[in-house]
Amino acid sequence: MISKKHRLTKKQFNAVFNNGTIFHSDLFTICVVFGEIIPKASVVVSKKISQPAVVRNTLRRKIFASINECFQEKKITNGAYIFFLRRKKLPSHKDLVEIIKQNIFYIIKNN
Repeated sequence: MISKKHRLTKKQFNAVFNNGTIFHSDLFTICVVFGEIIPKASVVVSKKISQPAVVRNTLRRKIFASINECFQEKKITNGAYIFFLRRKKLPSHKDLVEIIKQNIFYIIKNN
């Protein structure tokens, strides 16, 4: 889990959702507003991805772990990000966190 200072509040979430720039990849749709001093993030996993909450929360935790590594490595420097998981069938590797991290780097580097 990421620290509280790196999480979006509900008010910030709505602002990023309404005013953000949208980028797409195989795994995510990311809504971004650049300009925040401290990078902040939020993750949304829809019920369309998986009905049981246990599976959705596990996916959220894995995505948050990848985002936290990005914050620690200074790969994400500033901005507010909302990650929408959009792919129903994810690779069932033990390296899922690494695959998610590579996908995040790809989107941020190419946009």
